Amino acid sequence: MCNSDGSAPAESYKTQPLLQPGSLAPVATSSRVRGASETTTGRLVVEDFHVTFEGYTYRHGKIAYVEGRPPAPIVMVHPNYAGLKQFDIDQASFLARVGYVGGAIDILE
Repeated sequence: MCNSDGSAPAESYKTQPLLQPGSLAPVATSSRVRGASETTTGRLVVEDFHVTFEGYTYRHGKIAYVEGRPPAPIVMVHPNYAGLKQFDIDQASFLARVGYVGGAIDILE
């Protein structure tokens, strides 16, 4: 590198408590009254997610969603050259908490 950033951080990366599977997330449910909604909580779920394309199965993937939410758009998280890491899975979990379905798939492995 051109400029040294100094030594490596003393602590390694840690998943934040709100992004860990099983944590509770708010789930907005619409009621029959127009414009009214109530909020309940759902459990954050992170599962293995295998994708098959043109006969090859990519086995290194995770999908994150909140139980009890209606169908939502999926946002794909693409890991860098180093492959799927916990950070990428946490990004998918964050997307699930804010209302999307998060998918993190390593298509290079």
